[in-house]
This record gives sequence, C-alpha cells and structure tokens, in this order.
Amino acid sequence: MRVGRERWWLRVLATTALAAVTGSFASARAADGPTQAADEPAGKPWLPLIEDGASPDDVYEKHALSVVHVGEAGWRVNRGKYREGVAREDFYVTIGRADLASRERSGEGLRSGLIWGGAAVTLVGGGLMFAGISHGGFDPPPMVGFAVMGAGIATLLIGSMVHGPDVPVGEVDAMVARYNARLRAHIEEGGSRPRLIQARLQMVTPFVDGRSGGGLAAIARF
Repeated sequence: MRVGRERWWLRVLATTALAAVTGSFASARAADGPTQAADEPAGKPWLPLIEDGASPDDVYEKHALSVVHVGEAGWRVNRGKYREGVAREDFYVTIGRADLASRERSGEGLRSGLIWGGAAVTLVGGGLMFAGISHGGFDPPPMVGFAVMGAGIATLLIGSMVHGPDVPVGEVDAMVARYNARLRAHIEEGGSRPRLIQARLQMVTPFVDGRSGGGLAAIARF
C-alpha cells in the first residue's frame, strides 16, 4: 500500500515539476525574442534643458553617453565625463527606444519572478525531504522532496538565464553615436527653452479690409 502511495506522489510531482520547468523555459524564450535593429526609426529621445549661460562643451560632457565593451559580446553604458553608470532600461528611454525599454522591464520582472519562485520551491522541497526522513507526523516519501528541490533548482537556473532584449554591441555603438550627435545639435540650437512671445497692438483702418468699423488688433510673434 505504501509503494502505491509513493508511486502516486511521484507521478503527480513529476507532472507538476515538468509543467513548471517547461513553462519557465517557454517564458524565458519569449522574453528573449528578436529585437529591432539600431537603424530603425526611434521615438523621441530624452534631451536636457539648456540653462542660460551654460557652456555647450560642459553640457555635452555632462550628458553624452559612452559604451564600455565587456568581453566579446557584453556591454554597459555610462553617462558624462564622470562615467556614471546607466541602467539598460534608462538607456533605452534616453535614446527614445520605448519598445526596448518595455522589453527590458518585462525581462527583469520575469527574471525576478523565476528566481524568487525557484528559491521558494527549493525550500519547500528541502522541508519535504526533512519530513520524509524524520519520524512521526507528516511523512511524505523522501523522493518527493528531492523532486521538488530539483524543480526549484531548475527554475532558479532558468531565471538566471533570462535577460532583456539581446542587442549586439555594434548596434549599441550606433545608437549611442546617433544620440550624441543629436545631443550636440540640440545644444547648438539652444536646447528646449521656449522662445519669447512678442506682442504689439496695431490700429485697424476702417473699411480697408472689407469690413465696416475700426479698432485695435493684437499681433503676436513667436
């Protein structure tokens, strides 16, 4: 009778663990789908406001982006002359790629969920193993706890492999170069400060414009 119960436990657990690991792997593959090329149209990038009297060179040095190559395919982005680190989601927002920022956010959420979920399942499996080898009380088969721990560890490993959009370092170089060029042009044009509105009053001569009457007209120049 005990052998039959152990087989039932193992059958249910194996099915559950396989479904969990398969679902985790499928989610990880979906989060790591294809990405747009660097030369495709981007949205509106973030550009700083230029203060009155600010040196163009100082503004550029403060906000220009740079790429650091890590190994053969890794990369990270810094901002400014002090090389302040920029998170990938913030980098994508800065250059106007909201699509990549959204996928980066989704990938990080999935990664955290799988890692924390895998850790919880691993702890549950450890508890089941301890209950199985101890005497008295809840007494599941030891293999049940071992299988649960295996499923939890597998989920942890899958979560560690999940990341955001896979953008090659060459495309990142092109994105940064285009942003810096646009930043330079933005600074030379005077930034995003609103232009002053010049208004004046002008006398309208009666009957000249085909209308009866006269008066004052307000004319605004932007």
